[in-house]
Amino acid sequence: MTVTGLLAGVPVLGVSAPAAHADAMSEAQAAAAQAAESGERVEVVGQRTEYSTTFANPDGLTFKLVQSAVPVRAKLADGSWAAPDATLERRADGSIGPKAAVLGISFSAGGDGAGLVKLAEDGSSLSLGWPGQLPEPTLDGASALYANVFPGVDLRMIATVEGVRQVLVVKSAAAAANPELKTLDFSMRADGLTVREGGRWPVRGGRQRQHGVPCPGCADVGLRR
Repeated sequence: MTVTGLLAGVPVLGVSAPAAHADAMSEAQAAAAQAAESGERVEVVGQRTEYSTTFANPDGLTFKLVQSAVPVRAKLADGSWAAPDATLERRADGSIGPKAAVLGISFSAGGDGAGLVKLAEDGSSLSLGWPGQLPEPTLDGASALYANVFPGVDLRMIATVEGVRQVLVVKSAAAAANPELKTLDFSMRADGLTVREGGRWPVRGGRQRQHGVPCPGCADVGLRR
């Protein structure tokens, strides 16, 4: 989606304080001046988001907002931007997570099932726990495989750049007959979130968007605004 507007209406995304607003406008004005001088559009870097990019047009007066339905970049822990990448890696703190995602995503490295997965953003978080011990997972791209969480049953956790998915891999009819598979009770901890009945776990909320993890029959968790 592309939106073009006058300088006075340039979007200042994620900026609320008057001083920050003035700084953003100064950056936008500097980009407009550079675009007019060069004859080419110039990005207003301070207004980048995971889903949008703002450019000053060569006329020096208008701006172009390019917005995507999927993330085009992700912010890293050091504040820099990178291309979204759900490939899992082992981190210095012992957790496992994607290289570059729009949410903070951490999978368990094995052991206590309470730390199966944690999703975090802007100081709010959702943690889910497996009902039992977890082995050290085998990583394959965006997938973490916890082998034999029940006899003949593996748990596969899959990262995306916006959330996670989970799959139980039942490897035989005998394994499928295990009565423990009839009901699985995941523990849940929500910090800075509200919990309501539903079929998704949204962990990214706000003025316009929510993202979540499909979970039929589970609680629905959204950011409190």
